[in-house]
Amino acid sequence: MLGIIRNHLSRSSKYWKYGSHMGGINGARFVVQAELTSVLHRLNFFLPLSFPLISGDKGVTLKINNLYDLAVLEEIFFEQDYEFDYLPLPKKIVDIGANIGVSALYFSLRFPEAEVHCVEVNPMIVHRLLSNTRALPQIRVYPIAIAEKDGMVRLNVDGSRHASSSLVLRDHLSHSVQVPAWSYSTLVIHTGDAIDLLKFDVEGAETFIFQDADLSKVREMVGEVHLDLIGGSLEGFVSRFPAFELLEKRRTSESRFVVHMRNKDLKR
Repeated sequence: MLGIIRNHLSRSSKYWKYGSHMGGINGARFVVQAELTSVLHRLNFFLPLSFPLISGDKGVTLKINNLYDLAVLEEIFFEQDYEFDYLPLPKKIVDIGANIGVSALYFSLRFPEAEVHCVEVNPMIVHRLLSNTRALPQIRVYPIAIAEKDGMVRLNVDGSRHASSSLVLRDHLSHSVQVPAWSYSTLVIHTGDAIDLLKFDVEGAETFIFQDADLSKVREMVGEVHLDLIGGSLEGFVSRFPAFELLEKRRTSESRFVVHMRNKDLKR
C-alpha cells in the first residue's frame, strides 16, 4: 500500500496520474491527484489526505484517514480489482460491503448513469461512507447488514482495520456490536430486484448471505471470495450459484480471489 505514496513521490510532476485505460467499454480514464506538498507534510503516516478522483469532467474527493484506507484505494483504483467488462453497461449497481465508499466511487465514475445502492453497517465507518459519497446523488446508502434473515446480528469489529470487520467470528477481532440486518429479499424491496451488477465484499459472509436469495434478476456479480475464512475451494463457492457462469477470476492473495460471474439465463 505504501507503493502509492512511493510512486507519487518518485514523479516530478505536480500530480500523480493513473493513466491506464479504465473501463474498456466506456473508455473512462481515471486520474488520481494528490498535492505533492500535502504528501510531504504528512510523511509520518500521511494523514489525513484527500484524493480527488476524476473521470472526464466529473470528480469527487475521497478522504483517506489511515493506511488501510490507502490499501482499499490501491486495490480498487490501481490494482483494478473490479476492472471487468460488464455487458451491457450497468444501470443499477448494489454494493454489499461498501466500506468507506471507494468501490461506489469507482463504479459511479466509471458508469455515471448508474444508480449505486451501498450497503454498509459498520458503525465506525458509515459516517465516512456518507461523507465520501454525498456529492453524488445517484448513490444511496443503507446502514444495515445483509444476513440470512431480518433482525439484529453480531458484527465482529476490527478497531484498527475496518475492512476486516465481519459477521464471521475471527480470532483477532477486538469486540462485537449488535447491528440491524436485512435479508437479501428485504434489501431488494428497497433497491428493486432487477440488478445489473451485484458487488460483494463481506469478509467470509459470502457463503450464507445469498443462501436462500432469489438472484434470478441479477445480471452479473463481482466480489471477493475469502477461502481462508469460508474454507473449501473456489470451484465449490462458484457451484453455489448454478445460474451463473464464472467469466474471470483474479487471485488477490494466497487464499482470496475476486470473481466475475454472469447470469446464464439473462441475455445481454
